[in-house]
Amino acid sequence: MQTERDTMAGYPRLHYAKLKVKMGMGMKMKIYESGKYAWAGSRSIALTLIAVIFTTVFLVQITGAASTIMSATISVEPSYQKVSPGEMFSMNISIDPKGEEIYGAQYELNFDPAILQVVEQTKGDFLTQDGASSIEVTNKFNNTAGRVEYGETRMGVENGVTGTGVLASITFRVVGATGGTDLILSNVTLSDPTAQPIPGVGVNNGAVTVETSVNVNTTVSIEPKNTATSPGDVFVINVTIDPAENEVYGAQYELNFDPAILQVIEQTKGDFLTQDGASSIEVTNKFNNTAGRVEYGETRMGVENGVTGTGVLASITFRVVGATGGTDLILSNVTLSDPNATRIDALINNGRVVIGGMPPCEAIISIPNITSTVTASAPIEIKNATNIGSCDLTLFFDPSVVRVSNVSGGDFDFIFSNLENTTAGSIRIAAFQGPSAGLNDNVVVANVTFMVVGSVGSSTPLTLDVTTLKDASPACNPIPYTIENGKFTVFLNGDVNGDGVVDIADCMYLAKHILGVTGFEHIIEDAAEVNGDGVVDIADCMYLAKHIIGIAGFEELK
Repeated sequence: MQTERDTMAGYPRLHYAKLKVKMGMGMKMKIYESGKYAWAGSRSIALTLIAVIFTTVFLVQITGAASTIMSATISVEPSYQKVSPGEMFSMNISIDPKGEEIYGAQYELNFDPAILQVVEQTKGDFLTQDGASSIEVTNKFNNTAGRVEYGETRMGVENGVTGTGVLASITFRVVGATGGTDLILSNVTLSDPTAQPIPGVGVNNGAVTVETSVNVNTTVSIEPKNTATSPGDVFVINVTIDPAENEVYGAQYELNFDPAILQVIEQTKGDFLTQDGASSIEVTNKFNNTAGRVEYGETRMGVENGVTGTGVLASITFRVVGATGGTDLILSNVTLSDPNATRIDALINNGRVVIGGMPPCEAIISIPNITSTVTASAPIEIKNATNIGSCDLTLFFDPSVVRVSNVSGGDFDFIFSNLENTTAGSIRIAAFQGPSAGLNDNVVVANVTFMVVGSVGSSTPLTLDVTTLKDASPACNPIPYTIENGKFTVFLNGDVNGDGVVDIADCMYLAKHILGVTGFEHIIEDAAEVNGDGVVDIADCMYLAKHIIGIAGFEELK
């Protein structure tokens, strides 16, 4: 239905509204060739009044529709992304004022914390697009609850902004192996220069899907992975791609670094996409030494096939501007596409640069998977440790499933823990060496005791966030590391069907599950593996049955 002109015999809709009412009352109409119209028959004040009212209703409807069409919008961009396990990626919260003057903005964004964890949220340039100042009212995230909050307002000026732009950018790390999550905006408020909320704001949410590629050998890597430098050095790293027999037609990435440690001199095109002599074009090639970010995109041109050989997509030349320390080189927003413009999933291998000396082997900070029905303890460990001097980390969990009741010391000389936020789903642990030398090999940071508060069958990710990991040298050099998170599952060993009781019904349920009987597809896997061989099979049915009826030798569910 048209809003401005929905015509009958070429007449505007509002005129048509009057005609419709009068014709409905038995009136007659003549349309002259000149385009004018006239009426024949009796006229009454009442009918005229009805026509005026009817016309007014149309005016209100049309004005309302136009207002809705012109309302400002806030959007998650891109609206949909496919990502891989372990990948880091960014998305923007963008605003299109559509003619409104916007002075302040706020939102919450909700996500599934079992799929994603927030790394950081950074301010965009939307409210400062004209050079004015702004201040962040709130900028925080909760990786246990799966929520991001942001608020910002302009300062020192009386006008708002009217151009489209990015209010904030959020960087996520993919922690789920499969599945997906919606990115849902809520509590959105856009305000004008008089501090009045702008009505009818349109909200466009987003979604993320985690896909594990069957081509697990396809990689995008920083090479060399570890680089030792000195202050003032100029060095080059390559972003290389191994297609693993996939045909790659286009590629893009962002690379993030600490601008207090490094500055980019230039980024140059490699020969990966032109290895067969075909042409290619750079879609983007830029860097920001204030934000510590490099962006690159390239696609083949004039051919239908992709390339399958390993090669260098681009080379980045850095200058070392820091005196000590180091920085990770983190790839994000990586996209490889085939000749049909279909995404190719890839594993990401990041890099690290250290000032002074060769960087140590990459340490692994981990917490294991845990299962229990009451209490359980587990260590937070550092594997492949080399001269560890200090560690500061936070452990996140779902407080409706478990809470931490105690943290006891590990291998460090000193350890401090803060359990004040355990009811909110986090604890913080700091440990460091005193008179002793740095720690090596496998190091226990702390032993954490959990208390179960959730129901049988509930579970929570155990997510580590490391603030500091440095060596014991006077320079306190950062140590590169990776994180292996764990999971806490509440269950009774042997309670296969999850009803809170271990009985012969669990044997029946497990047997039907193993045989593939319809209706018995879902079991608690950890509770079903009772004989300790690491496999759920019919032998577990036998073991569980003998345990239940009390046969000697089967007393313990392993």
